[in-house]
Amino acid sequence: MASVQQYLSVLAGAQSGANADAQRAAAQMQIELKNGDPRNAINLCMQLIARGQPLEARHFGYGVLQHVVARRWSQFTHPERQELAKLVYDKLSECGAVPTSEPPEPFMIKSKAATLMAEVVRQEGAALWSSIMPEMAAGACSDSPVRAELSALVMRYVAEDVAVYNSDIIGGRMKELLYGLTSTLPQALQAMYRLLEVHFSAAMNAAAAGNTPVAKAHAAAVSAALSAAAVYGEWAPLAPLMRSGVLDACCQLLSSQCTDIAYRAQACEVLRHVAHRRRGDTVNAAIASGAAGIVAGGKNASTAPAALAAASADDAAREAAADAAAVVVGLEAVCRGLGVAAQRVLAGAPAEVGSEEGEYARRLTETVATVAANHVQVIGDEGLRAAFLEALLGLTKHPRLDVLAAAIPAWPGLLRAMGAELPGTFVRPDKAIGSGVWGAQQRGGFGAGGGAENGASAAASGGGVSLPGGAVAALLECARTWLQRGGGLASGLSTAGAPECKGDEWEDEYDSRDELREAWIGLRARLMEVTKLCTTLEPAAAAAAMSGSVTAVLGWVQPGGPLDPAKAAAMGPDGRSAVDDAIGSALEGCVSFVEPAMAAMALSSANPVAAAAVAPALEGMLTRMLAVEFSSPVAVSQMSRLLESMGRTALVRPDAGTALLHRLFAILSGLPTDDVKSPPARAKAAMMAGRTSQAARQRVCAAILGVCAAAPEVFNAHLEAFANQVDSLRSEGRLSGAERGALAEALLAVAGPSGPARVRDVLRWLLESVQRRWVPAPGAVSPDLVRLASLRELAKGEGAGGTQGLSDAHWELFHDVQLAERCLRRSAGDHDPGQQDGGGGGGGGTPGGGLSPAM
Repeated sequence: MASVQQYLSVLAGAQSGANADAQRAAAQMQIELKNGDPRNAINLCMQLIARGQPLEARHFGYGVLQHVVARRWSQFTHPERQELAKLVYDKLSECGAVPTSEPPEPFMIKSKAATLMAEVVRQEGAALWSSIMPEMAAGACSDSPVRAELSALVMRYVAEDVAVYNSDIIGGRMKELLYGLTSTLPQALQAMYRLLEVHFSAAMNAAAAGNTPVAKAHAAAVSAALSAAAVYGEWAPLAPLMRSGVLDACCQLLSSQCTDIAYRAQACEVLRHVAHRRRGDTVNAAIASGAAGIVAGGKNASTAPAALAAASADDAAREAAADAAAVVVGLEAVCRGLGVAAQRVLAGAPAEVGSEEGEYARRLTETVATVAANHVQVIGDEGLRAAFLEALLGLTKHPRLDVLAAAIPAWPGLLRAMGAELPGTFVRPDKAIGSGVWGAQQRGGFGAGGGAENGASAAASGGGVSLPGGAVAALLECARTWLQRGGGLASGLSTAGAPECKGDEWEDEYDSRDELREAWIGLRARLMEVTKLCTTLEPAAAAAAMSGSVTAVLGWVQPGGPLDPAKAAAMGPDGRSAVDDAIGSALEGCVSFVEPAMAAMALSSANPVAAAAVAPALEGMLTRMLAVEFSSPVAVSQMSRLLESMGRTALVRPDAGTALLHRLFAILSGLPTDDVKSPPARAKAAMMAGRTSQAARQRVCAAILGVCAAAPEVFNAHLEAFANQVDSLRSEGRLSGAERGALAEALLAVAGPSGPARVRDVLRWLLESVQRRWVPAPGAVSPDLVRLASLRELAKGEGAGGTQGLSDAHWELFHDVQLAERCLRRSAGDHDPGQQDGGGGGGGGTPGGGLSPAM
């Protein structure tokens, strides 16, 4: 085997990128050492890692040693293992005992030495860890920053074997190591706290005195302790973790004004790991048993431990209650620290994209949101809970999209904890029929008071939380603001010139506009869900917010306003008007808020109190909408969506429904029809916000269908007039195939409440012309259909006239088939509710029975 000097010579030559031979020789020497006699490898590498050797040689030696310990430990006898463990520990101690007059060891060497020690512990087991833990704790508590850093690194690397899955240590060995770590947990946590206490102060003092090297050494020790605490936070039992003071130290680092961003980021990471933890069934049961005392204590959070500790005289129950008390008190401290940190972030200017401060703000928001979602319900201090949720609301208003993405997931759970349930959605098994705010509204109870009462009772049982007064209205306004800012992104519109729309500004945060659009669509869905849940809790506040949004946006398009349609005459180089896109963006932002709010609004004749409370705001909105005129396809498409969202108003104001329908037909009649014979708009064209007249007409027809489906009973009395209007448009050639299908579905939706006979009459009227053309007699197929289905005709493509690979005759067949399919989809299942499914003799006893005469 080569001598130490030969190894040093080869390794020195391998540092040069041009010396490929030396690099190959070094790689071959490493392979020989790893596969050769492990005892010789250890003897050689112990010389290579000596302090006076070059850095590359020490790195090489530690790499081989780690491989030998990890892969060939079983080849050593028990005395040899003990001797090797002592050698490794001595090397670790040597790294921490460098005289202050000499240069400190580089972090790479300290990390390698700590990793090697942790690998030895992993192989030898809990007995070795228990034996060296006193030395590790003493090292962490020492005044030497290097020794403290090394001890913290070893504690971190050993604990990572529990926190991270490792196929090399599973089953019984994992249980043994976990037992060893758990049994030494108090020592380890106390040592981390002491390290943070001593060396953070030392780092601050050295930095203030201008002693940069010493400040860096103490800062490295603090960083190592925080990294170890983050690993322990992933698996350590919550009660001892809360008692240790480590989390208090992290909260202090977060809330301190003079703390460096690196400290704050690491401290936030510790709390983030803890926030994702479950409290455990035993702790939850103890909290539930003492929750009445906590809630009764009101604002005095100090009564929580006493109430929990007195839960039972039984030793096990008393211990569980003490653990629960520690967890509750610890979580309250975490909430205070996070709240202060959030206020500091909100008080400063928004951080730049990609900066450390920006990443810290996102991580902090994620931690606050996770605590709110998982643990805020056990906080007994109402004032603290309100302040914490106010901080979360402030972070939700932060102008950065990534911060919003971290904050918004917490709100749906909090709102549902207050009793918010959406109609027609899945209801949890523990929810009785008619429970929640929706059930209370249907029974006549209306307002935010009922929701808060439900939330308080849920909090008393340990399973819910009540939001502070005004929080729901503030959250509604926050959602409205965000949805207005994102107007135009989902439809691919340019937001330049649109008041409050921020799409062009946000584009700098993403690699491309498409990436921004994809991210925004997900966030918009979350915001719309929050809007729905807030509306179920406070419909009056939602109605007022909708009215304000509609008034503001429609005011922008008035003559002389910032989005005056008269300014749209100037076209850009791509043939589009910037003002048209800006109008569409503003309207889309308004629609994104009004749609979910109207969908969740409690509008029913069975609940006149709720309807009367919101009716004035809805009527004012509708009056302003009906008075607006647009001519550009982009604006018409978005305006038709806005009108469609108001369809449910007809449930309590039938005249509003007829006014909506008349307005939509008027818009449809005023759109150009020069491309009515063209094939249907492709998906991309539909996504591009209806920039063509064809796409705008299809959007208006879809809005007519949506309005009719929202309140079919209201329009049932006007079915004949509706059908005449559709027939007039059809006979004048003003409807394309897709538009005809949407209006056919609308007719069937309106006919539904009249029963199967009326539905069959409408079906017959809609499909009679299709039947005459393609199936003139039962069982007889039209010769034209046979000809068009032949391969010869299909192969002609556009040769015989047509577009997009099909002839005009093929497109006519396509639209007729589509019409029949839409009619079947809309009418299948309509039957007489007085008859049982499958019953004989009645028209419409089964879905097929109701359709066969019409077909």
